[in-house]
Amino acid sequence: STFSNTHVGSGAWTNAVTVSQTNDPDGVRLTLGRSQTGASPGSGTVRADYTVDNASHAAWIIHEVTGHDTAAPISESSSGGVSTGTTLSVSVASVAAGNLAVSAGYARGAAAITVGTGETELSEATSTGVTEHRIQVQYSTDAAHDWAWTGSNQNLGVIVEIAQAAGGAAFDLDRVERYFGRGYGRGYARSMG
Repeated sequence: STFSNTHVGSGAWTNAVTVSQTNDPDGVRLTLGRSQTGASPGSGTVRADYTVDNASHAAWIIHEVTGHDTAAPISESSSGGVSTGTTLSVSVASVAAGNLAVSAGYARGAAAITVGTGETELSEATSTGVTEHRIQVQYSTDAAHDWAWTGSNQNLGVIVEIAQAAGGAAFDLDRVERYFGRGYGRGYARSMG
């Protein structure tokens, strides 16, 4: 998948880490992307485009992060996933002093995702229908992030270490937008601002 936006003052989107569940009948993929914006990005549209014509569920949660190193915001990343189970853990090697780990977890068929031990939930989004598709974003200073749920078939997780800005500025994370769409197509767009 690729991301783009029309926000004035925003940079290009970069996929920081992607993981796919190849044995899932829906071809599930979880990507954490980022875009560097200026002090006042303004309003516009964020768009996600997919490489397949039959993308049936699309979800994103957009967060604004301040206090990070704008030149090299991602220090390291990792991903994981399994085809069955009710727990998942993903890890980076370590989280340096002052840095922050942010992760996103996906579970198919879960009624809810329980935030990991020591992590703080930022947001959660879900589809509707017979088989729910749910994503959740959380953060902490721990290198390992985990999730738990009931009734899941497939699950995926991604984690990134966000580097702190020089001078030790405090991190601030705010949810800007949450979206979960259903239908079939190659692209989904959401206006923000």
